[in-house]
Amino acid sequence: MPAVSLKQQLQAKLIEHRHYINQYGEDMPEILNWKWSKRP
Repeated sequence: MPAVSLKQQLQAKLIEHRHYINQYGEDMPEILNWKWSKRP
């Protein structure tokens, strides 16, 4: 995947996340319950 395409996907996800927060007042479920995983 070209770097430009990845950058566009990340920017689109940030916009989607901002809209979700504006509508529901909290992070998207995929981010809300996210936790760092332990290293093996």
